[in-house]
Amino acid sequence: QVKCSRRNLTVLPPDLTLPLFTRHLDLSKNSIPSLAGPPFSHLYGLENLILSWNRLTVLPEDTLANLTYLRVLDLSHNLLKELPRTLFQGTSRLQKLDLAFNGLSSLDPDMLKDLPNLDELHLSGNLNLGRFLMDAPDTLSVVFNTGLRYLAADNLNLTHVPEGFFSEAASLRHLSMADNPLSVVPYLPPSLESLNFSGCHFKRLTSGRFVAVPFLQTLVLDRLKYLSEVQAYAFEGLTSLDVLSMERCANLRTFHGRAFGEFGPNVCSVRRLSLALCGLRELPQEVFVDLKRLEVLNLQGNPWHCDCRLAWLRGVNMSEKETQELRCFSPPHLRNKPLMSVNLTHFTCQEGLAHHEQRRHVVISLLIVLCLIGGAGVAALSYRRARSIVARWWESRPETLGPAARGYELIKIEPNKVEQEDS
Repeated sequence: QVKCSRRNLTVLPPDLTLPLFTRHLDLSKNSIPSLAGPPFSHLYGLENLILSWNRLTVLPEDTLANLTYLRVLDLSHNLLKELPRTLFQGTSRLQKLDLAFNGLSSLDPDMLKDLPNLDELHLSGNLNLGRFLMDAPDTLSVVFNTGLRYLAADNLNLTHVPEGFFSEAASLRHLSMADNPLSVVPYLPPSLESLNFSGCHFKRLTSGRFVAVPFLQTLVLDRLKYLSEVQAYAFEGLTSLDVLSMERCANLRTFHGRAFGEFGPNVCSVRRLSLALCGLRELPQEVFVDLKRLEVLNLQGNPWHCDCRLAWLRGVNMSEKETQELRCFSPPHLRNKPLMSVNLTHFTCQEGLAHHEQRRHVVISLLIVLCLIGGAGVAALSYRRARSIVARWWESRPETLGPAARGYELIKIEPNKVEQEDS
């Protein structure tokens, strides 16, 4: 191994003499702007070449000439804007290629054809590369077809993943797409074992988003600053999941009780779960009903509202390390109190009781109003019935009360005999 890191080199010495049997050459963290080719052609047995953290802007086409045994090439953290079409000719044994944090705006698929054994590809931090990959989704199909297992595509300004982007990625095991402005979880190859979407722009994790990746063991969803809700069945189907990290999701308010699914063959059974430093005020106990394998739980740094709905958490077995910053944020009299040391009698729902009392008063008032309305209705019916009885009585009075009660009749009064004689 030859280590020339941090030597303040501004140029690769032309008379640099290295042992022919050199296997590992580290020229990282210098200030080399260019290479005069072929600079390493005499190192036939070189396997690892580290040129990261320099100021390389251009690479000669013969930079890697004669390096037929090269397995690892690190060109990260330079100023490269493009790569020569024939750069990788003769390096068919290359397994790891790191092009992260350059200024690349495109990749030539024909160039990648010279890498049939590529296992690990790092493209992160090339801010202009995302647009190219969205416009040319088949670019990486060449390396996917030959068995690429690891892809780092962080911070490429990908706003979406085109349909078919991963259609040939049958061997892909590890994928990182962190810090891209993705708003939805894209279609994922079912072969994945680890996945990182930290820093993306998801607002909600909806049902069945990860059901297509049953072999996933590690899922990292840290720093999702726009995430507000994890809906029911969001993690359903992750039957192999071992680690789920959702730290620093500051706006996360809702975590559904059935986010991991329901008991059955598709229920998620995570072993290590972290929801630290999020915006959770409450968490349903139902979340943990089917997590039979859970060993490590980190809920620290959330603004917990310590009332009856969170009392169940007192019964969870957590280590001292996992509870140091597990504190109440509200109600005010419990603020900043260690949650595990608060007496259970304080885990009350005063707001709920007040709300219940208010509802009770409303119900009573409604009952009174209904009674009054009902009473008025009964009175009205009684009045109408009385009127009906009186009316019927009045109409039938001649027959029931006899002649004396009949109406007046017009009769003729004739003068008596005395009145006739006087006249």
